Amino acid sequence: GINTAIPYGIVRVGEEYGTVTELLNAVSVSKMIRENQDNIEEAVNYFINMIKHIHTLKNEDLDLPSNKETFKSMIEFLKPHLPKEQIEKLFALANEVPETNTLLHGDYHTNNVMIQNGEAVLIDLDTLSVGHPIFELGYMFNALIGFSLVDKLNVKGFLGYPLEVASKVWKMSLEKYFETTDV
Repeated sequence: GINTAIPYGIVRVGEEYGTVTELLNAVSVSKMIRENQDNIEEAVNYFINMIKHIHTLKNEDLDLPSNKETFKSMIEFLKPHLPKEQIEKLFALANEVPETNTLLHGDYHTNNVMIQNGEAVLIDLDTLSVGHPIFELGYMFNALIGFSLVDKLNVKGFLGYPLEVASKVWKMSLEKYFETTDV
């Protein structure tokens, strides 16, 4: 029930694997935003309509990893970089998030949503998992805002548009996702 690029096979390059897919005649949501920074509403609509649809889907027969476990492994990675109290707080927060069977992309940002013939197409499904949508929203925050807390140019380098625009995309995304203007 998700529009994706049609996969044709798996390739191995060195120790890494990749998927060969159909060539899309599409433009990314990131490019839509870059090319029309004064009117990003259409791009945000595509972006959020896709993720809301994904979050309505439940994992029935697929053997997908728990995103909570992926998140906990990220916390493990941070151990040498953060004070012990912060690591403990992150683990406590992760443990409080209920397990759900909701489908998650796991790396959802505006580069991974393509628009082809007026329809959103999802790419880079290698992080597909299940879990609570709060994890997905956290990854979206990181791509749009979080990584720029380290260096303000990170979002520009990654998504191709400035932090000020990414901040608008984030706010509009939350408003559309939660169907509110109180964010």
